[in-house]
Amino acid sequence: MSKEIKIALIVLVPFLLIIGGLFFWFSSLEEEEQVAFEEESGFFSFLGTVRDTVTPRDTTPEATSTPTTSPSDEKVPSLRKLTNAPVAGGVVFDRRGETFIRYIERATGHIYEAAATSTKLGRISNTTIPRVQEALWGTDGSKLVIRYLDQRTPDKITTTALALTGTSTVTIKSTFFPDNVTSISLSPNSSQSFYLLEGEGASGVLAGAGGESGKEIWSSDLSQWTTTWQQGSAVALTSKASALAEGILLFLNPQTRSEQVVLEGVRGLTTLPSPSGNKILYSKSTEGDMALFIYDRTAGTSKELPLTTLPEKCVWSRTKEDVIYCGAPLSLPRATYPDDWYKGKFSFSDALWLVRVEEGTAKLLAVPSREGGDNTDLILPSISPKDTHLTFVNKKDLSFWSLTLD
Repeated sequence: MSKEIKIALIVLVPFLLIIGGLFFWFSSLEEEEQVAFEEESGFFSFLGTVRDTVTPRDTTPEATSTPTTSPSDEKVPSLRKLTNAPVAGGVVFDRRGETFIRYIERATGHIYEAAATSTKLGRISNTTIPRVQEALWGTDGSKLVIRYLDQRTPDKITTTALALTGTSTVTIKSTFFPDNVTSISLSPNSSQSFYLLEGEGASGVLAGAGGESGKEIWSSDLSQWTTTWQQGSAVALTSKASALAEGILLFLNPQTRSEQVVLEGVRGLTTLPSPSGNKILYSKSTEGDMALFIYDRTAGTSKELPLTTLPEKCVWSRTKEDVIYCGAPLSLPRATYPDDWYKGKFSFSDALWLVRVEEGTAKLLAVPSREGGDNTDLILPSISPKDTHLTFVNKKDLSFWSLTLD
């Protein structure tokens, strides 16, 4: 081989290798999913910095939603597991006289929808949002607030509002909340939000549904609070529950900024105000146990209910003032409540109940462990506008379920 040919090969081979490598790299880049949202200022990447336009695909194996029923003409069972894939939260709502269910997957951020009367389940979003930890849905299914782990800063949780338009395939518009949000709630009509920021204490901010035009309206020296917004005239603020401390429930008027102490001096206090705010479902810690009560604000009296459970496992009826739907453990081990359950030291196997708070009676609706074969530790319940369907998440595996109500 001549000297000239050897020199040419020495120059040409590395060059071809570089070209081939670049071709492979660009080809793989084109396959990566671009995660972008439309904002009034233009397009920007949902993950990472605003200037990034391409986010690498999450390499964590994705769990995909798989309908647990088969043909679309099959009768929908009363108790139904919609997906085995872990979800961050769901909602049940009515659209043009028909009831629909939506949920968002935890691993991918994909949104799925199903008619409550059909076994057919469809993905309605094309955007991937990896590692969604929480999802708070508006009552009509068109707005939600998600909290997810940032890909570039794993310890950082980002809070973002998503507005969905469309049905079979939705368009998503996003806005961001501050980084240090500890708790957030949407107004009953989903037009406003109230969120808490943690600093030396806590500050409460009233803003639009997407976090825009935020204005501080409340503050506290205590930093640990949770918030719910069950009625238009009051935001409920409950100190974070522990059997080791006495809790307090406040009602804050977001317009006048006045606050009222509703309950206090209750160990392990967790609460769920009724939509009118006239009644408060609450639990308190006892020695190795817990108890569930209803507080009547008008009468100023409390009454113990026949179930032993936590308000986090309950949802108020949207048609009857004195009815709640709850998951309650079939058996209750001695423990420090609610702390040990929060920490995941054990889980429950729940039955589903309808409770009439005025009568103090409970009616058994379903026992998932007997009907579906799964032990279900119910969290994040949602009720349809006409009380026809109940949805919930199983805390054990974050699967998503629905129950048809009589």
